[in-house]
Amino acid sequence: MLQKKQQTRFEVNKQHQKEILDQAKDIAERNRMEYEAELNLQKIDNIKAAEEIKALKKFEEEFKAAEKQRIWADMQRSRDETAALRRERASRDALDDRLIGVLTRTTDLMQRRRKETELAIKQEKLRVLEKISQKLESGDAAREAKEQAVLDKAIKEKEAIPYRYPATGRKGPARLNGNPPGQSGRAPEFLPASGTCARRRATRS
Repeated sequence: MLQKKQQTRFEVNKQHQKEILDQAKDIAERNRMEYEAELNLQKIDNIKAAEEIKALKKFEEEFKAAEKQRIWADMQRSRDETAALRRERASRDALDDRLIGVLTRTTDLMQRRRKETELAIKQEKLRVLEKISQKLESGDAAREAKEQAVLDKAIKEKEAIPYRYPATGRKGPARLNGNPPGQSGRAPEFLPASGTCARRRATRS
C-alpha cells in the first residue's frame, strides 16, 4: 500500500516535473522566438538606419558638391562681371580718347580752315583792290594820254596861225607856243577841251 502511494507520488512528481519542463521549454521557445523577432527587427532597423545614413551621406555629398558648384559658379560669374566691367571701362576710355582726338582734330581743322579762309579773303581783297587800282591807273593813263594828245593838237593848231603885229597889222611868222616871234613862255592855262587836264598836270607837278 505504501509502495503504491510512493509509486503514485513519484508518477505525480514526474508528471509535474514534465509539465514544468514543458512549460520551461515553451517559455524558452517563446523567449527565443521573441528574441529572434526582436533581433530581426533590430536588423531591419539597422538596415533602415544604414540606408538612411547612406542616403543622408549621399545627400550631404550631393549638397556639398552642389554648394561647391554654386560657389564656383558665383566666383566665376563675379570674375566674368569684373572682366566685363573692365572691358566696358576700357572701351569707354578708348571711346573717350577717340572722341577727344576727333574733337581736337576737328578744332584744329576748323582753325586751320578759318585761317586759310581769312588768308584767302585777304588775298582776294588785295587782288580785287590791285585790279581796281590797275584799272584806275590804266584809265587815268589813257585819259591823260588822250588829254595830252588834244593839248598837243591844240598847241600845234595855234602855232600854225600867223601872228599879226598890233601896230601894222602885217602878218609875221607863226606863233611859238602861242607867243609872238622871239618870245617864249608857257602854254596858256586854259585851252579848249584840255584846260582841265592842263591845270591837273600843273597841280601834280
